[in-house]
Amino acid sequence: MKTIVLAAGMGSRLQKILNGNPKPLFNLDNKSLIEHSLEALAANGIDDVCIAIGFEGEKIKDKIGSRFKKMKIDYCHNEQYAHTGSMHSLYKALKTPQDCIVLD
Repeated sequence: MKTIVLAAGMGSRLQKILNGNPKPLFNLDNKSLIEHSLEALAANGIDDVCIAIGFEGEKIKDKIGSRFKKMKIDYCHNEQYAHTGSMHSLYKALKTPQDCIVLD
């Protein structure tokens, strides 16, 4: 099943501890938040993920790449991340209406 991870926001409330990095790259127990999420998805048989990126999205792409474990990773970019909410990122990730899992 298609899974979309919403990771485009700035994490503005956490910027004091993020040092300019996107919130999904915040480390917790020696792994980034997004790695924790992707590992949970992989453990449950998910193999097709689209990560909606925006703020410092290239850092996320550099960290995760196009594969994570056995998952194929695609990206979509919400260039309006600073002025839109997560639903716009979801809209950008869904090219056609379909059943999907959404992680915010």
